[in-house]
Amino acid sequence: MDTLPIQFVNNFKANRISLSNLCNAKEYSLPAYFCPMNPVGLPSAFSPNGDNHNDLWKLDGSKGILIHSLIVFNRWGEKVFEANQPNFAWDGTYRGQAAPAGVYSYFIDYEYIPQNIRKEYKGSVTIVK
Repeated sequence: MDTLPIQFVNNFKANRISLSNLCNAKEYSLPAYFCPMNPVGLPSAFSPNGDNHNDLWKLDGSKGILIHSLIVFNRWGEKVFEANQPNFAWDGTYRGQAAPAGVYSYFIDYEYIPQNIRKEYKGSVTIVK
């Protein structure tokens, strides 16, 4: 089985690649797609302390993303937050009270638009006080 070299490109312009063998050479233009390392640009921490700086956990640069489901769990597996729209913002509360500082896990089911690429991702967010 032949293997091909892999080139990862993460920018907003079209990329040209050249392929060749002993007989032929061919150039291709690949369309640009935005695929950030953290799939949807969610911050890894926030500090809901009322100082108007990082008080909300929300998408950063969410254009072109459709959220089907986002669920945040505490360390006991209780659901503490849920959203299904890209303009969500979690203020760090649970049942009307400030959630304790610590690490929370989340699950997100999302889709890149207009490519119609649907993905799931598990991650964590830390509340810092």
